[in-house]
Amino acid sequence: MPALHERLHAKFVRTGADLRTTEKDIAGALVVYSFISLIAIYIDPTEPKRFAGLAYGLLGSYVVYSYLLLVYITKAKEIGRRTQLVTHALNILWAGAIGLFTSGPNSAFFIFFVFVIFSAAYRWHLKQTLLTTVGLTGVLLAQALFLSMGPHAFRDDSYFDTNRLIMRAVYLLMIGGLAGMWRTD
Repeated sequence: MPALHERLHAKFVRTGADLRTTEKDIAGALVVYSFISLIAIYIDPTEPKRFAGLAYGLLGSYVVYSYLLLVYITKAKEIGRRTQLVTHALNILWAGAIGLFTSGPNSAFFIFFVFVIFSAAYRWHLKQTLLTTVGLTGVLLAQALFLSMGPHAFRDDSYFDTNRLIMRAVYLLMIGGLAGMWRTD
């Protein structure tokens, strides 16, 4: 009979082909999701109002990054934990950067944060999903502080709505907790 550690490892840790499939699923969803986001703001450019050129450039770059990531994962001989951590960290950075230049905590692209949380839940389990959620909540709060107290070029009272910030932080925490519990099976 296998030891408890071996049984838990087999149940909760993805390796080999499972790891590749997981990362390929996430990268494929990211390609579709980022491309649709770019098309949506092209069709109805209500946002971003400020830094529009930079925001479009970031979204276009995000689409290219997503596609290249999918190609890399499809062709790589081995996908390991390092690849997971690096792509996860990059997705957090992309979500933060796109959010910052599209109204910060009030951004319609807040949903990018949710994608990162669901990616964490799909990859891992409760602990990692909660760590991701807390980190993203910190990014959201940092955006709010930067936009309200940062360099003059970024300050704009219309960018900062305290009620919306509180609600979005709570949404992230709730989504992270629920998504993480989804993976405790």
